[in-house]
Amino acid sequence: MKRFIIFIFLFSISFSNYAQGIEFVKVKWQEALEMAKEQDKLMFVDSYAEWCGPCKRMAKHEFVKSDVGEIYNENFINLKLDMESKNGRTFDSKYPVSAYPTMFFLDGEGNVVKKIKGGQKGDQLIAMAKQAIKGYDTSGKYKEKYDDGDRSYNVVYSYVKALNRANKPSLRISNSYLKSNPEITEEQKLKFYHIATVDADSKIFDMMVENKSGIIALIGEAEFDKKVKSACNKTVNKAVEYETETLLDEAITKSKALTTGSETYELMAKMAYAKSMKDKSMYASAAKDITKIYLNGDVEQINGIILTIHKIFGDDIEMLKTAKNISKKYFKKSKSVNSALAYSKTLMLLEDYEGAEKVLTKGLKNAEKSGEKSKSLEMMLKVLEKKKA
Repeated sequence: MKRFIIFIFLFSISFSNYAQGIEFVKVKWQEALEMAKEQDKLMFVDSYAEWCGPCKRMAKHEFVKSDVGEIYNENFINLKLDMESKNGRTFDSKYPVSAYPTMFFLDGEGNVVKKIKGGQKGDQLIAMAKQAIKGYDTSGKYKEKYDDGDRSYNVVYSYVKALNRANKPSLRISNSYLKSNPEITEEQKLKFYHIATVDADSKIFDMMVENKSGIIALIGEAEFDKKVKSACNKTVNKAVEYETETLLDEAITKSKALTTGSETYELMAKMAYAKSMKDKSMYASAAKDITKIYLNGDVEQINGIILTIHKIFGDDIEMLKTAKNISKKYFKKSKSVNSALAYSKTLMLLEDYEGAEKVLTKGLKNAEKSGEKSKSLEMMLKVLEKKKA
């Protein structure tokens, strides 16, 4: 019980999760709108002011969340707009903003699909995105043509694309179209394989991979890998939903089609599945392996791994010992405030208060040298002093 109380209190003090969040383009808003039109996506605009407190909190704590980034990066062209800049003022002349933050979802023609005022949490941002996508469902106009018997390439391609964007089933239509052996060019066929791929556990995914070199020549490696990851993620989600590890294995096998990063993806997929299934052994094994990769690259990604162990497996001593070993390596490599927090929190959950104090003291010295803000470390020290009293 004592450890559980500490656990709850520790999580009342937040620290950054360095998993991939929203990727914002750095262009003029008119250019971002043109990108949205070209890619047939909505544009998401975070209109903010430098002095706005809620804007800063969202930028620091909500936009950086991996689940938020996943849906926004997949479906929108994302733009942050300082409304007191020249770029912001021209935007304000067409889309007036009376409060900060105000968020817009615009279609490629500049029409407002959705507008929201005020700071939002991660789950609210995800709900907003889903509502905007649903509100931008253009599949109806293609369905009418399709139901009337129009099987032209442009109609079927646009119909499947619209269905996928609205998260509606499209596989039956795609399979039916391909089975009809349509008279289309090789380039059209390759583009259709790409747009029709939704899940990794499908024949169309295999067709896309069989034509990998041709598709990459058309859309580039980055877009190809993005589609592979998206499809594999869908299959991992199915594995969780149906509690079927064979689907996880299939997603991992199919991820080998990535041009780069398949090893990292495999470990991330295992951790995602293990987290949902509460599989301690699988999560610990994958976490140890991916930590080795992150220690030689984006070291701050380790923060999210430790946070997950605390949150999902925090009542298991062996898992906390795993977190301790990972945290120690993270702190030694990074020397950041977040690494000191992660390591000290792990030690506190293990009731090693003396060790936690040493880490926090060293963390404060590191912060002083690097000029990093150390208020969170000072707060943690106060918590520690109360526990030791």
